[in-house]
Amino acid sequence: MILADGPGCGDRVQKLYTSTSNDGLTWSTPQKISGSDLRRLDPTGYEVSTNVFRIYYATAVAGALGDVTYTIKRGTISIKQSSGEVSITTGTSSSKKTTITCIKAKVTKKVTGVNPKCPSGYKKK
Repeated sequence: MILADGPGCGDRVQKLYTSTSNDGLTWSTPQKISGSDLRRLDPTGYEVSTNVFRIYYATAVAGALGDVTYTIKRGTISIKQSSGEVSITTGTSSSKKTTITCIKAKVTKKVTGVNPKCPSGYKKK
């Protein structure tokens, strides 16, 4: 099981954890598999072979103006059956999107993209 919240998430920054079970009822103590340098959000994954999982997750870095830059990443988790040891290999970024807020009078628009720009007449907040 891949979790985004677990022990030590009191700082409200999600981290990636993994936990294993032989019967689906009793689970091992979650092991943290990510650092605390970036926020990691909404992991999803699937098994590609026995005890090897491909995962996708987003990392987020807050900018100086409160805007957030998200990057979708891919990784591989391998679980060694005998020791319960978990290793993770991260891949390259599959996309990098940023969301900005643009204002024109009282109208606010959010623009998301690789290199977002405000529409004509709008100013970046």
